[in-house]
Amino acid sequence: MMRQLELLMGKEALRDGLREYLKIYQHGNATWPQLIAILDKHTPADLTTWNKVWVNEPGRPVFTYLLKEENKKIASLTIYQKAENGSTNILPQVFHVALVYANHVEEHTVTMNQKEVVVKGLSGKPMPEFILFNSGGEGYGLFPVDAKMLSNFSFLTNPVYRASAYINMYENMLSEGIHPQQLLSVLRTVVDKESEELNLKQITGYIADIFWKFTLPQERLLTAPALEKELWQTMQQETVANKKKILFKTFQSIALTKDAKDNLYAIWQTQKAPKGVTLSEEDYTSLALSLAVKEYPDIDLLKKELTRIKNSDRQKRLQFIMPALSPNVAVRDSFFYSLKKEQNREKEAWVTLALEYLHHPLRAGTSVQYLEESLALLQQIQLTGDIFFPGSWLQATLGSYQSPEAAQIVRRFLKDHPAYNERLKAKILQAADTLFRAERILHTSK
Repeated sequence: MMRQLELLMGKEALRDGLREYLKIYQHGNATWPQLIAILDKHTPADLTTWNKVWVNEPGRPVFTYLLKEENKKIASLTIYQKAENGSTNILPQVFHVALVYANHVEEHTVTMNQKEVVVKGLSGKPMPEFILFNSGGEGYGLFPVDAKMLSNFSFLTNPVYRASAYINMYENMLSEGIHPQQLLSVLRTVVDKESEELNLKQITGYIADIFWKFTLPQERLLTAPALEKELWQTMQQETVANKKKILFKTFQSIALTKDAKDNLYAIWQTQKAPKGVTLSEEDYTSLALSLAVKEYPDIDLLKKELTRIKNSDRQKRLQFIMPALSPNVAVRDSFFYSLKKEQNREKEAWVTLALEYLHHPLRAGTSVQYLEESLALLQQIQLTGDIFFPGSWLQATLGSYQSPEAAQIVRRFLKDHPAYNERLKAKILQAADTLFRAERILHTSK
């Protein structure tokens, strides 16, 4: 949004307006409308209207396109915008599209200030291999994915282009434009070729998300063996230490087969990381927790880890969350119900971490019973905790579910509480967004 404001006003005008704003309100409080009022004096653009649709109205734009061809050349490229929420809002913005050819890329500016815009300067150009929308990442909305791009990623030599492509594909998956398994297949083909560390972190995060949140449990078991092998081999071949660690952490996350878990256990037991990977004390604790939630046969694993930790605060944290990782459902039940007492929620970061393991996808069958009471506790948590705690409580609680049962619990809670605090209701809907999408993608559509 701020980048779009800069593009609308110009860098110098925005800078001058920000300076005036800071000077007027130094040592005091100010609001966003007061900033807009000052900036509006520095530009002929109508910032009041811009602010209304960009800031004060909900919803994002959805873009589609029509590419017309004549004699293997571009006749025209028209881009359309509509509001995802069904309103008539149009978000004026500037972004770029890239025409991707086998040996070069041409980037063109799109000034999207109407419902439909014909991109200038394209008529008569050769048809590209594919088009990448929002190639520079400046735009906001759901951008289309050219199907031909999925099999021609090698043409994207610019890391920013690849980052934009990854984001577009993932957003389209969330909106049911690409099936999760199709996207997972694409990401698996590029993970060993991605040279940019930030991009690698992004796509491995997507891989883990699809594996745990958008793959059914029975399909997960079928996917795991080959995916584990690919990640391990890519990690071994990688020469950059940070990238090796990203790959190792992803392998640790998705490891489900006995061989993979045995491999991780050997690393934890011997304290010998894979060649080129540096693991800290905190990393070994994370490894122990990962093995514990997957119910590795060493029942004393976490107790042993406790004796290895030198930092007293980390020892206390592990002691606090150990019941949430117990293979005994009764112990996990007892831990959850202990959180009803305010004094047991004092270390909010510890509680959040414990909840992530308590509600891990592998524990969903038993932990789903906690959801209704977790939602019921929310108002109390808002009154007694940090301002950010309700959001982290909800995200750790709802963020990994995918079942219709879990989705129904959330819907029933909201239906049964029609006068619920609007801010907390919004936080619930935000935290349950992945759950609702996973339910539609994996269950409703079948």
